[in-house]
Amino acid sequence: MIIRKISSNHLKEISKLKQKKYRQESNHFLIESEKLLIEALNSDWETKEIYATNKGLQLIDKLKNNFASKKIICFELSEKEFSKITNETSPSGIAALVEKKKYELENIFTKLPIIIPVFENISDPGNLGTIIRSADWFGLDCIVISRTSVEITNPKVVRASMGSIFHINIFDEVDLNDFLNKAKQTGYKLLGTTTKGKNIAKFELKERTILIFGNESKGISNEIKKMCDDFVSIPSSGSAESLNLAISASIIFYELKRSEYFKYSKSKID
Repeated sequence: MIIRKISSNHLKEISKLKQKKYRQESNHFLIESEKLLIEALNSDWETKEIYATNKGLQLIDKLKNNFASKKIICFELSEKEFSKITNETSPSGIAALVEKKKYELENIFTKLPIIIPVFENISDPGNLGTIIRSADWFGLDCIVISRTSVEITNPKVVRASMGSIFHINIFDEVDLNDFLNKAKQTGYKLLGTTTKGKNIAKFELKERTILIFGNESKGISNEIKKMCDDFVSIPSSGSAESLNLAISASIIFYELKRSEYFKYSKSKID
C-alpha cells in the first residue's frame, strides 16, 4: 500500500464531507473505525482512500491482508490534521473515503422481494442506522427510504449501522407516492404500522408486502395511510406511550420473517 503525506488542499476538501451538502454533491462520505473499514473493504462498495494517524497506521498494518487486491492510497495525518475530518469525540485514528453505491429502484420490481420495509420521514440518524442493522440481521433483501428522511451517509447513521449499510440494498431519496403506486400495480399489499393495527404476532403474511413505517413522533402521514390496505401493531402490556422506532421495526421484522409464506417464497436483489 502506498502511504503519502496529505496536502493542505486535499485535507480541506476531505473535511468538507462533514457537511451534508458536500457528501451529496460528491457522492462520497467518510467512515471511521477499524470495524467500519473492514466491513467496507469486504463489501462491493468502493473505498477510495484511507487516512490514518500514527496509531491508525498500526491498524493498517494489522489489516494489510484486507488490502491485498485493492489499490487504495493511504494518507498519513497528524493528530491535529485528523481532528479536522473526524466526527468522533475519541477518534480511532483511522478513516476512509467511500463512494456511495447507487441502487436502481426498478430492480425491486424485477426481483420482487417478499417484504420491502419502507420508511417515511425518519429524522433520527441513530434510529435509521439501527434499522439498517436490524434489516441486515434478519436477512431482508432491501429497505426503501423516503427523500424526506435523514440521509444514509450521515455519520451517525453509518456508525449506528455497524457496517450493515454496506451489506443490504438501500434505496434512498425515494418519492414514496410514486413508488407505492408502482408497488400496488405490481401486486404488492401495503401494510402500515400504527399503535392500533392488528396484532403483528397473529398476522399472517400471505402475499408480497410493502411494510411502511412513519416518522418517530408523527407516524405515517395521512396521505400514505390512505394508500395502505391494512395495519399492524405491537400490542402493549405496560403503560409506556410508544416504542422506539428501531425496536418496533426489529420486532415486526422478526414476526414477519417467521411466516410460512416468507420461508417458502425466496427472492434476492443483485
